[in-house]
Amino acid sequence: MLKANERTKMTGIETSAFPPGTQTLTRGLSVIEAVAEGHSTLMEIASVIGCSRSTTHRLVSTLVQAGYLRSTSSANGQSFILGSRLVEMGFLARDQLPVVTLARDHLTALGAKTCDTVHLGIREGVEVLYLDKIPGNAGWKCARVSANVCLLPRQGLAKH
Repeated sequence: MLKANERTKMTGIETSAFPPGTQTLTRGLSVIEAVAEGHSTLMEIASVIGCSRSTTHRLVSTLVQAGYLRSTSSANGQSFILGSRLVEMGFLARDQLPVVTLARDHLTALGAKTCDTVHLGIREGVEVLYLDKIPGNAGWKCARVSANVCLLPRQGLAKH
């Protein structure tokens, strides 16, 4: 099993940084982050978060029941992926940002004026979080979906 400092490297959550009495919540968040990073089996998740198989099973089962994770079966056995509840909450979080609401009319007007795709993004360090997109009328279509996170130097948004 991984020690707390090793778990922090994997999940970004330092368990000692949280108030007493929040261990289960912190572990549940670590499970979600581990699955988001591609760790899909119970044993992989347990190894990443530094918990026993039985504790990890209880955490994963609760997250599946609540819709934060989804259980899938394959030839390799049971695995887990992010659930639809996280997608729903992501869109709710995006919609609660006042900048999305305030910018929508301006984005629409700019898109109509240029006939081009218009993105709204927020820079977060070396990444950009895309919050909204107004599709353009140009001949090619941009496949970017709102609420994507991409490295900033690779994005057209960063070049303006």
